[in-house]
Amino acid sequence: MKMVLKSRVTLDRGLLVNACVLLLFISINVYELAEGAVQDLFRKVSLLIIFAGALVCCFRKISLKMVLLAAACFITGLINHKYVGNTLISNQIIIIIYIFASLLLADARLDEKVVRFAVYMNIAVIMFRFMTVGMFQRVYLASSNNFISVNLLLPAVVYYTLVEKRNLPLELYTAFFVWCTCLLGLGRGGILCSSLLLAGLWYIKYKEGKTTKKLLITCLVLMIVTALIPVIPVLVSRFSTLEVFSMFQEKGLESNSRENIWQNYLKQAKKSPFNMIFGGDNSHTIAMLQFNGNTHNTFLNIHVHNGIIPLLMILVMSAKNLVLSVKHHKWIYCLCLAVILLRGFTDMIFWLNLGTPVLFYLLFYQFREKSGIRYEYKPELIRKLLAVANS
Repeated sequence: MKMVLKSRVTLDRGLLVNACVLLLFISINVYELAEGAVQDLFRKVSLLIIFAGALVCCFRKISLKMVLLAAACFITGLINHKYVGNTLISNQIIIIIYIFASLLLADARLDEKVVRFAVYMNIAVIMFRFMTVGMFQRVYLASSNNFISVNLLLPAVVYYTLVEKRNLPLELYTAFFVWCTCLLGLGRGGILCSSLLLAGLWYIKYKEGKTTKKLLITCLVLMIVTALIPVIPVLVSRFSTLEVFSMFQEKGLESNSRENIWQNYLKQAKKSPFNMIFGGDNSHTIAMLQFNGNTHNTFLNIHVHNGIIPLLMILVMSAKNLVLSVKHHKWIYCLCLAVILLRGFTDMIFWLNLGTPVLFYLLFYQFREKSGIRYEYKPELIRKLLAVANS
């Protein structure tokens, strides 16, 4: 009599959630270090893995609100593709994937330590690049140093909202190192937003302190941050040999370049009610002719591809969540949402970028979800998986 031994491996969905989120946050940084076909392939592979992980782990958590937003984006995107020509159908599919991929970030099995690890991994990559190419030089091959702050703030805000939701001790080291790295990037928007995040978290942590010393330190931090803002243009002019700044100067655009890009696109958007609703013609704007369609504004970028309907839905959801965060005393969430929206005002950080799931995570945030639930790794399960792999 023969005995047939069968080994069966049960898929650990918690482990898959954490692996996919780690891939998401590291990939948004590594993505900028590639160019051309390699970059495109890397983006597609990362996108497929993240989407597959979301389907396997979080399919049952898809809500009607998510479906309605996805439908509104896809329908307006189709109209834009057909009659305006700013977007592609593949872009709209990517947006829908990002909407459902945000479920990974909201999954209770996501370990906040994994998200914090991703922040430090991205900092390590950026610092390595600085040591390689030189301090204050261009870090990324595909974009400017402005995206240093984007690729650090995205996982940072997710990490701190998880800390608040799970009633964990608030540490400031992560926000401090993000702020230091953003200073080295010399991006004005990044310095402002990372300063706001650090100062806000510092105030939240020490606002109930009994000693005046803690309050004094908080006030000093806020004063230093405020004092640094006027100095930023001096730093910019000092390091004007950077490629990103020389690029703007060569194209005749100075410090008000973003305003010129925005006004130029808005002229197209206001040409007719149809353009206001479904997107202005971006084919002959400054954004398209000189910056490959990049309006350097997340909200205008949404309008370029999908018009005003999804944009209004996102703004209404953001305003509603800000009100709810105050009502439920979720001050860290309120701060993080404000930081991300402010950062998106001067750069295209959402919509067709790998960081887009963070936006939807913040929009679909559950304020009444039970706190304190988080995923814990099971060593015995890991040992079983290793044993099966070795056999």
